[in-house]
Amino acid sequence: MKILWGIILVFSIISCKSQEELVTDTLSEEKKMIIQLKKTPCYGECPVFVFQVFDDYSTVYKGIRFTDKIGTFTGSLSKEEYDNIINKFEDASFLSLNKSYKREFIVDLPSIVLTYNDYRIDIHKAVAPQNLKDIASDLEDLSNSLDWNKISDTIK
Repeated sequence: MKILWGIILVFSIISCKSQEELVTDTLSEEKKMIIQLKKTPCYGECPVFVFQVFDDYSTVYKGIRFTDKIGTFTGSLSKEEYDNIINKFEDASFLSLNKSYKREFIVDLPSIVLTYNDYRIDIHKAVAPQNLKDIASDLEDLSNSLDWNKISDTIK
């Protein structure tokens, strides 16, 4: 009987996954990331986070530091919110813009990384075109307005 319980315990430990792993597996297998806003660190207290939007209107927020939300969160957009942000990328002709608008020799400036349909643009606000700054600002505002469900204290 002890052997049977031992075998059951081993299989239950091996087969268990945390909620975070299940969400990560689900996101990678069933959803396609359409948009990502990533803010990188500076030497001060710049917010560092990643905000992702998927093709099924679901969202993920990963707060890393100097943000009100630390950890991994999930949420969702309405169809109207999703369409609105997609239109901003399309109106800006995002896929035809340069891949970088940065000052390479200034190391303390935080970068903003915008990704749309796997096309990535790195920017510093000081030298980026206004339409990219507006998109980044709109995405950050959107990320702050959503109702989030915390799934983990850690970032994956």
